[in-house]
Amino acid sequence: MLPDARGRTRRGCITVASGRIARVAPHHGAAGRAGDLDSGDLDFGAHVALPGFIDLQLNGAFGHDITTDPSSMWPIAERLPGHGVTAFLPTIITSPRRQRRAGCEAVRRPPAGHTGAAALGLHIEGPVLSPDRAGAHPRTGLADDADGLADELADDADAVALVTLAPEAANADRAIARLVRAGIAVSLGHTAATADQTRRALGAGAGAFTHLFNAMGPLHHREVGAAGAALLHPDAWVSLIVDGHHLADDAVRLAWRLAGAGRICLVTDAMAGMGAPAGSYRIGGVPVRCDETARSLDNGSLAGSLLTMPEAARRLRRLTGASWHELAAVTSTNPAELLGDADRGRLAPGRRADIVIVDPQLHPVATFVAGVLAWRRPEAAAETATGARPAPTGAGTGPRAAARQRSTASADPAPVERPGGTTATRAATPTAVGTATPTAHAAIGVDIGGTTYKAAVFDGAALGPAHRGATGRERSAAEVLAEIRDTIDMLAGGAEIELRGAGIACAGIVDPSAGTVVRAVNLGWSDVDVVASLRGGHGLPIALGHDVYLAALAEWETGAGAAAESMLYVSVGTGVASRLFTRHGSDRGHAGLAGEMGFMPVGGGSRPLESLASGSAIAGTYRRETGRRLTAEQVVAAAASGDRVAARVWSEAMDALAQGIAAAVCLQDPETVVLGGGVSAAGQALLDGIDPRIAEQMEPLRDAPPTVLAAHGADSGIIGAALLGGLQA
Repeated sequence: MLPDARGRTRRGCITVASGRIARVAPHHGAAGRAGDLDSGDLDFGAHVALPGFIDLQLNGAFGHDITTDPSSMWPIAERLPGHGVTAFLPTIITSPRRQRRAGCEAVRRPPAGHTGAAALGLHIEGPVLSPDRAGAHPRTGLADDADGLADELADDADAVALVTLAPEAANADRAIARLVRAGIAVSLGHTAATADQTRRALGAGAGAFTHLFNAMGPLHHREVGAAGAALLHPDAWVSLIVDGHHLADDAVRLAWRLAGAGRICLVTDAMAGMGAPAGSYRIGGVPVRCDETARSLDNGSLAGSLLTMPEAARRLRRLTGASWHELAAVTSTNPAELLGDADRGRLAPGRRADIVIVDPQLHPVATFVAGVLAWRRPEAAAETATGARPAPTGAGTGPRAAARQRSTASADPAPVERPGGTTATRAATPTAVGTATPTAHAAIGVDIGGTTYKAAVFDGAALGPAHRGATGRERSAAEVLAEIRDTIDMLAGGAEIELRGAGIACAGIVDPSAGTVVRAVNLGWSDVDVVASLRGGHGLPIALGHDVYLAALAEWETGAGAAAESMLYVSVGTGVASRLFTRHGSDRGHAGLAGEMGFMPVGGGSRPLESLASGSAIAGTYRRETGRRLTAEQVVAAAASGDRVAARVWSEAMDALAQGIAAAVCLQDPETVVLGGGVSAAGQALLDGIDPRIAEQMEPLRDAPPTVLAAHGADSGIIGAALLGGLQA
């Protein structure tokens, strides 16, 4: 699944070629054969694709300290993809100049065949730091004049990416300007500076703050200091160590409230004890004891952390409710932008294919570095190949045990998962899509139309085989609903995953809260208690919704409208109806009639729109004039083959539909228009007929929004119904 700017996820496909992202697109097909690495297709089902994590501050890990042995950055880098990290800044803390020189030489010489995380340049933290806020840095190694450090590093801009210094140091502003001109980013930290001193440093070119609040003067009502200046600045980046030890939870929430996902960069500040057994390690020349935390044996201060990027992201989400899109920003997009790296940080065409796949609890499943699979969780290999995650020993067997296993991987509460899955593809062109992993919101969807009903299981990534039956005025409501109840029983009994409920999409006037269809003309139903009629041995909660609303919901959540800020869904079937979705939701109005576009008067004779442009109107008009019984789709085909009557009927329908859509667009101003319903099966002929007419109608006022076909086609209603069913307790 792919995160979007609305804070949701949608099923998508990432195509990778030559180490770069070639295409990122919604994926609308059902799952196909299982993919594997050799075939070029990898299907990660309901897991989420994020841009690879970028850690701006990593002192060491896995028993290695980078300051002491800069060459150890490379064995560390080989193991970082296991934590979703695809790029990092090896960090050299306060130490003799020779260690910084050794660091520059090491970062310039990656080992031959290196396949781990990329070292983007050194982070030099010190020695120009405040002695009052030095933390675990050795005070004997500190320097009080920033000019010397700038002189040293200006010629190493190819090896140094970021420098942390205290803005109150002598000549700090001049040094900052020189470093920035050389192409080195400057961050302010380990400082007792006033807010004015801090603002001058920002004006000189500093653009970030290192581990906000930590090793900084406190916020005071008469002097807010560096931390206050950081929070009040509109553009400066702020890094946070969200490990539960460096910052109180309220400090994290304060930073989130004032800096937010637009300016925060999560960092680990990890040291040698991360990923290593408890014991004694070093950070630079400082001995450190590692158990639950990393603390200096010299003065007891925190000395780096044992944090990983996934742990930091999980904790931030728990404290702030950050969306997937926001988590991508603070773990990758923002760090890349801080460094001026236009190659990384986003899942977008042309960017380097650094991708981490995570499960709903933010545990990495697989990591790609430049499009190459650098790490994969052992059980993920089986999951990708078979579409099911093997149960651990003692987890029990059967679908309900498997569902429990999927939903209890972490104590951290996961946000509500949207339906869908993510396919990472190495080949230049997508081929088969593997079987998708079900989400925790699998459900049965039933779409009751004027002539048929369809029912199937939707697991959040793929729709199972549909079971169909006849409806219509010649069959009683009791007969149809009894048959649907038996179908739900059958589907529930045969499901290999735990189902949350069953959703019912029905045409007509629907009262979802009462569970009744008030009136459905095409079905001949009046005051039918659908929910009560469908309760049965399956034991699933039943929810009822309007068919057009649920079809629109499917397109909004997982289909053609998934990337839009607002969407007008227009259903052209037996009737004509519409539904507007925005980031704030969808509303049927006071009487529940908003969107009944079919009753809109159009044309010179002010006839209702659906009497001219609906599928039944198109077929009926053609039948009256020719005596031939064709469906609306067949009328379109006949028009393309030269049938003059069919061409005229189709043209009149398109004129009327364009008037109705243009009026709705003027009133509701959607970003995109999605055409669904039975007539959308006409495909490109529908778009060719409607697009120029809408543009002509709207030309005096504005450009027409793009019009696209429903991605799920005839399955939109059944998928939307399953989405509704998946929300049941």
